[in-house]
Amino acid sequence: MSYEKSTRIKGLAWDHERCCGPLDASIPLFKKDNPHIEIQWDKQPLSAFGEGDLNQVLKQYDLLIIDHPFIGEASEGNYFHDLKNLLPDGLIEAHSLDAVGPSFESYCHNEQLLALPIDTASQVAVSRPDIMESQGWHLPRTYQELIELSKAVQKKGLYIGYPAADIDIMCSYLTISAALGSPLKDDGAFTDFTTFSKTIGMLKEMLSFAHPDSLEWNPIQCYDYMIEHDDIPYSPLGFGYLNYSASAFSTKLSFHNIVAFNNELPARCGLLGGAGIAISKHSDKPQEAAKYLAFLCSPEYQSSGYIFAGGQPAFGAAWRNKQADEQFGHFFSQTLEATEHAYLRPRFSGFMTFFRSAMPVIASLVTSDSGNTTHAWKDLSERFKTCQPSQAKTIKDF
Repeated sequence: MSYEKSTRIKGLAWDHERCCGPLDASIPLFKKDNPHIEIQWDKQPLSAFGEGDLNQVLKQYDLLIIDHPFIGEASEGNYFHDLKNLLPDGLIEAHSLDAVGPSFESYCHNEQLLALPIDTASQVAVSRPDIMESQGWHLPRTYQELIELSKAVQKKGLYIGYPAADIDIMCSYLTISAALGSPLKDDGAFTDFTTFSKTIGMLKEMLSFAHPDSLEWNPIQCYDYMIEHDDIPYSPLGFGYLNYSASAFSTKLSFHNIVAFNNELPARCGLLGGAGIAISKHSDKPQEAAKYLAFLCSPEYQSSGYIFAGGQPAFGAAWRNKQADEQFGHFFSQTLEATEHAYLRPRFSGFMTFFRSAMPVIASLVTSDSGNTTHAWKDLSERFKTCQPSQAKTIKDF
């Protein structure tokens, strides 16, 4: 009798049910047909996922759950394997045709596929339907209607919810400036001054109605608070988390499209979020890692076990799964259009350097009255230009 040598695949994820739930659930299913492959997932905080240094962890892991803005840096640093050389053509084609919104495109760079989308999200709005209905309030569709709702909420002694930690203010800045017609692009200039000023003004106005703890909140902390307390009926901008609309919750949140910040319907340009899964160039088991990656991203697992373990899949067919949509409070049907039209931020190799340096500048302008908007705009315009490569080459198709 011969035995296949056991192989251990080690991966790094972020520590929330939306990410870890489907990864943990996948292990016994994958091992049924691959008993010789052991899977281990380590977890890191959401902040490390969105802002951390990939280069610090590459040598420790075979698989990494990553954020797409790092793709330019990863391409330049040769961090990851090109998945076109490791995955079945059929799986890649399926994702290129049916990944939600620009999710698939977001992991393509310099004619390589450096990760496959495993999770998709965009900035959306969220409400407590029970509070909204009891007060006779309607969901706002435009920015003007949002301010009218905010004033009505304030009169009742309640608050608007708003994830306003520095990184979330920066993400909201990207959403609103794109919606106003001046999106940051790989090969473009920084936001024009008029749009910059208007965006900062909108963010300041929104924050004036927000809960006092908002500056400490990321989306998870905001939604946790909304579930546990009854003084926030609505939040206008934050990445969607299907977990909070699950039928298991006695108090549920409902997710919706963002408002039209330019007051023109339908609303567009909620910032793309989500996550991809990549294979480190330092892995000495890329074939085995690719086999497990293919299982996680397969249409079959994405449309069944991935969702029901609390995951938010990237595959379009999974978002159209009616059973899943009902189980998660119609999260998918109510946010699919928004995510299909999400705004894809730049991914050139210097973008994350710019992003990290711009966060405190934008946050300071929004949260205080002492900032100089003109000076900040000139400073950020120069930083954006300095961080850009002479050419940023991306692909949309294979």
